[in-house]
Amino acid sequence: MSIKCLDLTHTYQIKSPLEQEALKNINLTLEDGKYIAIVGHTGSGKSTLVEHFNGLLFPTSGEVHIDDYISNNKKRKNKKELLKLREKVGLVFQFPEYQLFEETVLKDVMFGPKNFKVDIETAKNRAIEALRQVGLDDSYFERSPFELSGGEKRRVAIAGILAMEPKILVLDEPTAGLDPLGAKEILNLLKRLHESGKTIILVTHDMDIVLNEVEDVVLLKDGQLIRHADHIKIFEENLEDLSLEVPVSYKFITSLNEHGYHLDVKDSKDVLKLAKSIKEEIDSWRR
Repeated sequence: MSIKCLDLTHTYQIKSPLEQEALKNINLTLEDGKYIAIVGHTGSGKSTLVEHFNGLLFPTSGEVHIDDYISNNKKRKNKKELLKLREKVGLVFQFPEYQLFEETVLKDVMFGPKNFKVDIETAKNRAIEALRQVGLDDSYFERSPFELSGGEKRRVAIAGILAMEPKILVLDEPTAGLDPLGAKEILNLLKRLHESGKTIILVTHDMDIVLNEVEDVVLLKDGQLIRHADHIKIFEENLEDLSLEVPVSYKFITSLNEHGYHLDVKDSKDVLKLAKSIKEEIDSWRR
């Protein structure tokens, strides 16, 4: 189930002094089953783009095609079709823990399926399965979501979307505000979900995530598509001019390669493998 944007343009507050064109003629295809990052500086249009994927926003002009659903300026009135779209595409907001409101974790995760008219027993079974999928066992079910840590709240929020069984999972800055361990746990979760067959689309400014976790990257600047490429090829762009920080590991490897090494940038995540490759090159020179 691919996502296709055709001349997608979105303008906020049309015909007002605050009118702003947030997206400008975006033409883009995101393939089914991929792990994709959408990156760009603050205000580049990242969140605006993904909010078109499940009908939170509609194009000012152009269209978004998701499977057999077409989103355009007229679709906002068709609530039945919109409901079907949101069953296919789940969106987890930045700081989604602020959306938790039920008295127990289990009830909170059940809310989504119930909202889609799923019977209580099925909603409960889906919620239990989703919570286990994100690594929260039965001991969490009757706890208040407000008593959990930041990372645990984030997992509950993701479980609430997974319980609706979407084909595509979209996350806006999923590691924002988490400590390194919490961020790593969320990224490991997303990796497992992707390996299970889900399409994962995440908005991020963290280029370490881009280098080490995803497959494809969509690069935006001032509401325009700059490049859609493999996660390694995206570093061919002058990212620092786009207010994006190039990972230290990438700089380290490319600097060594400029001085005669032949290291694979893809090894940046595996420190031991990278160290072994460096040692092997040094040993070959000595011979």
